[in-house]
Amino acid sequence: MEILSNKNHQQLLDYLPHVKSSLKEWMIVDVRLTKDSDRVFTITDAAGLIHSVLGDKEGKLYICNDREILMLMRAGPNYPIARAAKSVEDCLPAGACEVHARAPTPEGIAKFEMLITYRKPVTLAEI
Repeated sequence: MEILSNKNHQQLLDYLPHVKSSLKEWMIVDVRLTKDSDRVFTITDAAGLIHSVLGDKEGKLYICNDREILMLMRAGPNYPIARAAKSVEDCLPAGACEVHARAPTPEGIAKFEMLITYRKPVTLAEI
């Protein structure tokens, strides 16, 4: 899994056709620092911890801003959504981040592309 900053948005956009070709095998995971998270723990720290555990998975870890990460993770067919969220949560200090996962849809990926292209903030609810 490659870590991308928001400056590398084109690399993420270039990767999306790969996701679209096997949509049922992918998960979108949203990781957000909680309001109560320690100021010393940063989104870069979160990305590093996630990558240290899940770095062998296929996908992209996109640092949207200083509070949020969006991950595209190839989990395989029939991988439970709750398990994807739990595998990411287990990488992070308790209470530091909120983690939500969902299966991508063609419409969600199209919206994701549009938001990333125009550099708008992306939320998992929109995808």
